[in-house]
Amino acid sequence: MSIVYDHSRRHAQSVPGRIAIAGFGDFEVARACHPRITTVAVDCMGIGTAAGELLLRVIDGTRDGHRPPPETVLIPFRVEQRESS
Repeated sequence: MSIVYDHSRRHAQSVPGRIAIAGFGDFEVARACHPRITTVAVDCMGIGTAAGELLLRVIDGTRDGHRPPPETVLIPFRVEQRESS
């Protein structure tokens, strides 16, 4: 994200006028830039917890001699609209 942002500034590409920038993760740098960067905010703890639970189910299933079916886990997110888009 910051590489694209820095490149656009060096080449006089206005953000968001000529180019729009969005990030993922809602890191502090997105709020500190000027203009502030639009980003997708995710529940990192939720992602880690869901991944760990899935992994444990697969391990348990392997021990029992069967493979659990594939799962889709939906983790909440929100778009933090800021000045970069």
